[in-house]
Amino acid sequence: MIRRLTTFLLLACLVIVISGCSLLGISKPTEPTPTPSPTPRPTIPPEQILELEELDDKNFESGDVFTIRVTEDYVIQNAQDLAKSYEGITLAGSQIELEPDLIRLIAQVAIEDVDATIQVTLEGMPQIVDGMVYFQIQDLQVGEGGSRSLTDVLLEKTIEEALEDISTEDGIHLPLEEADELAAFELTDVRVNEGEILLTCKVR
Repeated sequence: MIRRLTTFLLLACLVIVISGCSLLGISKPTEPTPTPSPTPRPTIPPEQILELEELDDKNFESGDVFTIRVTEDYVIQNAQDLAKSYEGITLAGSQIELEPDLIRLIAQVAIEDVDATIQVTLEGMPQIVDGMVYFQIQDLQVGEGGSRSLTDVLLEKTIEEALEDISTEDGIHLPLEEADELAAFELTDVRVNEGEILLTCKVR
């Protein structure tokens, strides 16, 4: 009987305490609601590779970083334009081979002074210096493979001098950044893969 009475009193006290807390406005403290962090603005990831013709369809914002694929034809066109800057030498025909970390340009070079056309092969790598693309020549070969004619030997010096005239300490400037398609971007990196050149760009 005493045990039942004790239990009843304890329950009654508990009810009174709970009721009193409610009447006095005392309640269990609530944790503050966390303020949601602002959603960052989505940017174009560098691994997203765009074609030159796609640039006009993109909504870029300052600071966006992305990658552009440059085709072999585009590089050849720039090489032909560059050759026009040297009087007396023109590219009668050219092809380009892109391998990992290597550009190989094979050109039929016409030299007006001697009315001769010879094959010139350049191998090297591009690099970015202050937002501009330069081609560093690693190997020069005049003539086809191991067979070199007397004309090839005599004109090799002419080709070397022509390349020196258009070269800087950073290499031969390839004015890709001056193209209308790329004028709004800062070029930050360049790499060569099988069959393609990838330019990393940042919106100014």
